Amino acid sequence: MDLTDVEHRVGKPVGGGQLWEPCSASDIRRWVMAMDYPNPLHWDHGSPVDSKFGGIIAPQSIAVALDFGHGAQPACVGHIPGSH
Repeated sequence: MDLTDVEHRVGKPVGGGQLWEPCSASDIRRWVMAMDYPNPLHWDHGSPVDSKFGGIIAPQSIAVALDFGHGAQPACVGHIPGSH
């Protein structure tokens, strides 16, 4: 596979996503319920309070779902010929 056109970007951060709107604890709970992801760190008031974050913790999947690029952040940065 020829990667010469992207080799200079390999191993470098792509950039952060931006949320359309703020995300609340209720949004996180609804997301993990819909995903049937029962880890108490993502929905239980008691479990994550002792963590260094002090509250419920969003799973990685919600970041992809809520940002403006919907997981296609690298495609939003440049142009890929023949793509939409």
